[in-house]
Amino acid sequence: ALCSDTDESEYSAEISFRTLCDVVTIDEENIYTEDFEEYEASSFPDCWTRDVAYTSYPYVIANSSYTTYSHNGTKAMHMYFYGSANSNVISTPSFTNDINTLQVSFFARYSSTNPILEVGVMDQTTFEPVDTIVLTSTYPTNAFTVMFNHYTGNGNRIAFRITPSGTSSYTSYYTYLDDVTVELIPSCIAPSNVTVIDSTITTTSALVAWTDNNNEAPANGWTLLVNGEEVLADANPFPLTGLTASTTYTVKV
Repeated sequence: ALCSDTDESEYSAEISFRTLCDVVTIDEENIYTEDFEEYEASSFPDCWTRDVAYTSYPYVIANSSYTTYSHNGTKAMHMYFYGSANSNVISTPSFTNDINTLQVSFFARYSSTNPILEVGVMDQTTFEPVDTIVLTSTYPTNAFTVMFNHYTGNGNRIAFRITPSGTSSYTSYYTYLDDVTVELIPSCIAPSNVTVIDSTITTTSALVAWTDNNNEAPANGWTLLVNGEEVLADANPFPLTGLTASTTYTVKV
């Protein structure tokens, strides 16, 4: 207080406050990433939301001398609950983009018992599932990727939900999430679910099929890499011919 020209008080006790989180805009030059490295162990990331918590979970967990929880770095998001009637839901900051223009990539694994992991969108307080991810007890070589191009709701936060895979009231479910990236869906989307139809394999041929994720078939077809060699395909499924008997082939589209 400035009581006079010559008399002023000491400062009061200090307080602190934090401004509100800003919304995130994704474009061709700006993506959103979260690796949880900047947060203290047992804390929760600023601007993310614990939409459904179980006691103090989820929270950021740090690697220990005997267990590595992270995919990269030293920390990951730890999701956990116990029993058949509980769950966890966490969501990213809000995006200004229409969610159906975005995709999310991430790494995840479980320990103990495998839960059901769904990726979706939070619309206010409602979780809207988009895809279900099959986890293993180790991190995959390639990130899981979920595209929201078929989402038709009004939500603006990407969310992750784990729920029980069984009915036991005595089961613990541990899941670790790391290296989350949100970016625009490419204008030309890569195929997925590439398979070779077993019943079509002969000594010299096989039929390859895949899921095309574009709204309509690409105008110029697809390029297959068969043992590293490019093969132009104009149909799906596509027959591979001229193969060599008793030979292993790798295919990607």
